[in-house]
Amino acid sequence: TEVKTMNEETLTFYGDTIKALGDGRIGGYLVRFGDEKRTDLENEFFTKSTDFGDNTTSDIYYQHGLDPQLKKRVLGKGETRIDDVGVWIEAQLKMRDEYERAIYKMVSDGKMGWSSGTAGHLVERESVGKARHIKRWVLGLDASITPTPAEPRTSAIPIKSFDVGTIHLDVEPEAQSPETSQEVDSAVKSLEQPL
Repeated sequence: TEVKTMNEETLTFYGDTIKALGDGRIGGYLVRFGDEKRTDLENEFFTKSTDFGDNTTSDIYYQHGLDPQLKKRVLGKGETRIDDVGVWIEAQLKMRDEYERAIYKMVSDGKMGWSSGTAGHLVERESVGKARHIKRWVLGLDASITPTPAEPRTSAIPIKSFDVGTIHLDVEPEAQSPETSQEVDSAVKSLEQPL
């Protein structure tokens, strides 16, 4: 079995849709397990035997800290646990301002998903038939809230390939309800004012 170590770049992996659990709490699968027949678009998969490191907590960011307004603001702290389905994460968002409350509203509306980020040089893969098992993916560095793609790309991608111009919290005008539009607009305005 061939084992590959990735080069030194940050990688991200899309997880599941985030569920609102009430009072600013959120949860969902940061990572889902598969096998050589249940892979991502790059023909890769995680299993319960994947080495996720020893961290059981992670800071929560929006879009891996690349959003031009929120930047690297920590939105909360998440706790992870491994079960038979994958790596479950629950977090309490800080809900400090309108922008963070708007993010929680979008989570409640099913518009946000999880994405884990890790250091590329810590990732290892091994060939399993025609697929690749992600043998090592260290969690705890970055659990991000990200808009759920219309066609989710559930594969590990370099963070440098993100289009920073399109990753900020932005909803297409025709997809916004008047309530959501007002929340996002007022949240953006509040961020433009000094804290």
